[in-house]
Amino acid sequence: MASVYDGIKVDPAKATKIIKTAIKANTTCMMWGKWGVGKTSIVYQIAEAMHPYFDSCIVINPSQDDVIDFKLPYVDTMTFEGENHNISRFAVSERLPRQGRHIIFVDEINTATPAMQATLYSLILEGRIGSYSLPKGCIRMAAGNREEDGCAAMPMSNALKDRLGVHMNVVPSESSWIHWATTRGNIAPEVVAFVRDNPSRLEGHCSNDDGDPTGGCTPRSLEFLSRMVTAGLDDDIRHIVTNGIIGQGAGAEFIGFLDIFKNKINIQEIIDKPETAPIPKELDVMYSVVSSLGAKINKENIDKIMVYLKRLPERRYMIMSMQDALNRDPSINNSKVFSKFIAENYMYFTG
Repeated sequence: MASVYDGIKVDPAKATKIIKTAIKANTTCMMWGKWGVGKTSIVYQIAEAMHPYFDSCIVINPSQDDVIDFKLPYVDTMTFEGENHNISRFAVSERLPRQGRHIIFVDEINTATPAMQATLYSLILEGRIGSYSLPKGCIRMAAGNREEDGCAAMPMSNALKDRLGVHMNVVPSESSWIHWATTRGNIAPEVVAFVRDNPSRLEGHCSNDDGDPTGGCTPRSLEFLSRMVTAGLDDDIRHIVTNGIIGQGAGAEFIGFLDIFKNKINIQEIIDKPETAPIPKELDVMYSVVSSLGAKINKENIDKIMVYLKRLPERRYMIMSMQDALNRDPSINNSKVFSKFIAENYMYFTG
């Protein structure tokens, strides 16, 4: 069934581009999407990438705030024609900046009560609450779940929607997630390979299985899984841990994939003997190999690994591995082997 969100669907990479354009245009924007797809991470990454232009990212979560947290009335005295008069003023939250340029990010905006939504109107559109105004150069943006996602989202008034500028529906994609994961450099190659082999688990299959107590398989839960895999999972707990992070359906798939990863590939053999190390025939093993090599490539071993990558049956596998390596360590671009690789494959490369 068609959804009203279909026409504004974007992956995190395009969402980032739209937000940066909105910043240039000095307008607001709103990200819709399921839980765990990375909406908040997008904003933090933009703030980090644009530092020091922006001093910080200030996050407001209206589900944890009340109106009085932003404007608290108090009685003051004003002298008029020689007489003192009691007047009301508003004290504005200390969390709102008085100087500098900042990203003001209202997260989970549609968990706000109607009264709280009304308080956010002028902050979102005009950058002010009562007599208080944001410093010049501050940018406002927001994010929230859709009502259909079952995340306590409340109907949002059309007046507030209209103040949020550009609307987009953020949906995870394999390409944008792989780029994020390999750029981070600390996402386990087993998890990267799993996403390559099972992209449907990432692209739109983020809902939890029936009766499953977890939030299901999402970009956020996959990051948690990566941390546990990197820390080390003994055989007697890995099923429970995996099921307890990404849900039992995706968990069973990952456990099966992990067995392949552990038992059918020997990365050190590939690095030591690139001319004779076996070439995988199964696609899942191939993804495991190229993802693992992408996490291992450095200036000292790139010449040996390149020998092996050139033996693979399709050019795209070599591209995957080298792209992962460049995302993780841009300085690798200075090696002669990598420069030659770029010269020979620039038309296929995205970096």
